[in-house]
Amino acid sequence: VHCRGEVVRSQLGAPLSMIGTVQDSTRQKRTEAMLRVVASEPARFGETKFLGSMLRTLAEGTGAIFAFCGRVLPGGQRVHTVAVWSHGAEAENMAYDLVGTSSACVHETGVREKFPTDVLLQDLGADSYIGTPLFGSDDQPIGILAIIGSQPFEDVEHAKTLLQICAGRAGSELERRQIEKL
Repeated sequence: VHCRGEVVRSQLGAPLSMIGTVQDSTRQKRTEAMLRVVASEPARFGETKFLGSMLRTLAEGTGAIFAFCGRVLPGGQRVHTVAVWSHGAEAENMAYDLVGTSSACVHETGVREKFPTDVLLQDLGADSYIGTPLFGSDDQPIGILAIIGSQPFEDVEHAKTLLQICAGRAGSELERRQIEKL
């Protein structure tokens, strides 16, 4: 927070009032932190920690309680996560079916009620969800990046922007890992 002000004085120099501004720079600082992580090399964190670090920063920057990056499995009906951040810590990877889930979209509120069969949303007590597809260099979908909140996100547009910033890098990282396995 940056505060700036000045005292308005009478002709005799007595204080009459104060004029000032207060600027909350939290959003800017969170965006800068996200950009630093996205711009860094995976080697800085270690190959397996890069996406986890990205998810941590994304969750902290949006107020999400849960964030994950997953690869779409052959057939396009299931996702296997490669990194998960839950309630302030790295969590175990999981696999889930795409049918009946919120997938790649924005639900500002009420996501649990919209997807009553999505066990993860129910277990988390989720209220909001933002997900985006991840694409490979051939523009084919290869994964998903998502954040989940227990209440509506404070600034949905900012959260969507941060997710989009991360999506390109996360997609590249998924593709790189796949190529290394060949």
